[in-house]
Amino acid sequence: RDGSPQSCAVRDLVFWRDVKKTGAVFSTTLILLLSLAAFSVISVVSYLILALLSVTICFRVYKSVIQAVQKSEEGHPFKPLTKSTPTKISPLCHGYNHCYSYL
Repeated sequence: RDGSPQSCAVRDLVFWRDVKKTGAVFSTTLILLLSLAAFSVISVVSYLILALLSVTICFRVYKSVIQAVQKSEEGHPFKPLTKSTPTKISPLCHGYNHCYSYL
């Protein structure tokens, strides 16, 4: 038997050791599979991205309202992400540059 952390996590999910976590994983998987059965992949992905964008905008507006009401100096909730440079993506992009030179 494999005692790696991934196999233990999968075994815990299958045997319902943590009911909340297992329920969330299996219900999300069921909803995704039912969505893919009813709609195309591009529609499902588009709606997931739209939902993520909506949640992000609502979170940003919520933080702005809380900042205005409490007169705090929290600032932009995503400021650390906007100040960072995409150094991790750069080597990946350079690997694909040769593909575009043939176009």
